[in-house]
Amino acid sequence: MKKKINKYDIILIVIITVINCFLIYYNSKNIVYSDNNEALIYSNNELVGQYVLKSDYKNEFTISKDDGYNTIKIENNKIWIEDTDCPDKYCKLQGDIGSDGQVIVCLPNKLLIKIIGNNKDKEIDFIAH
Repeated sequence: MKKKINKYDIILIVIITVINCFLIYYNSKNIVYSDNNEALIYSNNELVGQYVLKSDYKNEFTISKDDGYNTIKIENNKIWIEDTDCPDKYCKLQGDIGSDGQVIVCLPNKLLIKIIGNNKDKEIDFIAH
């Protein structure tokens, strides 16, 4: 026996949907890109770069190893992979990051970019093989 949807069910669904939309919008506005965050860059599980993300700092550089290369760009408190020679290019598709705890990983080239706040422990719990 099927139960019919009454007007109270529809009102409840609308209320829940509106609340969820508000929470998603509110949380997306609270992402903070702070000048205090640092980008740690690891290649083959070795720290190869450490950059403070500042709004007035711009840089572009390439990390080359036997496994391949990644061109990394830093601008406006964010960092991203501009170009790479890995076959799937998932690391490039991950976009820019700049908030504490965000990471970009390029498995074929054994590269990891991790964002940390200045208060955080700078040790990495990632091993690339």
